[in-house]
Amino acid sequence: MSSASDPQAAGSAEVFVPVRDEDAMRGFLLQALKANTEAMGRLAERGDKQDGKLDGIVGTLHSIDKRLTVIENNSIERDVKKCREDLDAIDKRLAALEAIENQRKGAMGLWDWFRKSWPAIVGLIAIVAVILNTNGKWGG
Repeated sequence: MSSASDPQAAGSAEVFVPVRDEDAMRGFLLQALKANTEAMGRLAERGDKQDGKLDGIVGTLHSIDKRLTVIENNSIERDVKKCREDLDAIDKRLAALEAIENQRKGAMGLWDWFRKSWPAIVGLIAIVAVILNTNGKWGG
């Protein structure tokens, strides 16, 4: 029959040895330092893992940024190409309209000239007819 106060019965292999207070304090300090050192090591490992995760996140964000830049550049190139095609079509249409306008101006210019000059033209024809008639070369 074993009791709870018996170290052999509890399965403990610890033996208590009397020590001086200074040695006990030194032992406690060493144990505390060892525990703190282990805790710092665990924190450093967690920090390294988090740094690795952050590096992965930064890499992913950088990749996304590069993809967005390429997409934006492609979009800009498409927009510029479309604008150039539209501008070419507008240039062709403008050239056709300018040609029509020039023809209209030419016809209107001729009509204006004739409207302003018809008395002189009729007079010139009359003078030519009179000269030809007097020379006998008109109508016979």
